[in-house]
Amino acid sequence: MAILAGAGLSVVGLTACGGNSTPHLNATTSPPTTTSAVATARIRQPFDLQLPALDTPESFKVTVVSVQATESLDPKVLHAFSTAYPKPPGNKWIVVRFSVTNTGHAKAYWNPGVTAVIVGPNAYSQTSADSDAMNTYNSYLSNSGTPTSDFDGINPGVTGTTYGIWDVPTRATPDHLRVPEALGTANVTPDTPSILVNLH
Repeated sequence: MAILAGAGLSVVGLTACGGNSTPHLNATTSPPTTTSAVATARIRQPFDLQLPALDTPESFKVTVVSVQATESLDPKVLHAFSTAYPKPPGNKWIVVRFSVTNTGHAKAYWNPGVTAVIVGPNAYSQTSADSDAMNTYNSYLSNSGTPTSDFDGINPGVTGTTYGIWDVPTRATPDHLRVPEALGTANVTPDTPSILVNLH
């Protein structure tokens, strides 16, 4: 069992992964090089994220704290909400924990729902089930009193935690996270400035 530090969350059934992925319903075939990357980062290396807003642009310093591949989501979280999210056959979950600091001047919200997991030439976006699982994890954080940039929002200078969850083929080895500087999936295009986080 691997423990996700900071919020008492755990994932079970960790899977060693390797090999190439196969096409999947939530995959696109645009390679990360078609995205207008404005910066690159690695796990545990903070990066700046600027988001457009109606009045004042929102800004954050974001760090990918941990990346876990698992066959099962945290049973403690699922039990707290009396729910379950069966993964598609032949897939595994990728659970990513982010640390998020508000570097702007007003309370702001951010979750990685527009982020994609890059595997070779494929970009895996969240499915509706992935999004629901992410919301459940972040609701658990909020209910436990852990500041989260998702449901609670964070004030200037405050650091919170948020989780992102995606399902990818079992044999897939994630290469990058592509984090767009956009407020919603509908606003993401190949030309949207993004940060590429190297997962190797």
